[in-house]
Amino acid sequence: MRIDFGQALCGFDGKPLWDGAAPNEGEEGKTIALATVCINALMADLESDRSAAGEEKVDRWHLAQRIFAANEAGEPLELKATDVVLIQDRVGKAFGAAIVAPAFALLDATE
Repeated sequence: MRIDFGQALCGFDGKPLWDGAAPNEGEEGKTIALATVCINALMADLESDRSAAGEEKVDRWHLAQRIFAANEAGEPLELKATDVVLIQDRVGKAFGAAIVAPAFALLDATE
């Protein structure tokens, strides 16, 4: 599955979600990118991680690093279905519905 992690998450109205307040006309703002959400979810220390082995945490770090590198290069990233399932599981546990639903929509809309 190829995923473009540079995509912005969108709200009910189809407009990008903003990191902070939406900018005024003529000002620049920062949208919430799929990469940011996924990396944060992979790196988060969730309650369910307390018994996780160190290798599992290192694997998540490597996946987050791959997402970061692809996003920085402006290229989609080829992922295995198991990686997408892991990302969705982590995003679902780390964030509320306003972030989870748009993130899942982008993760499910693969090339």
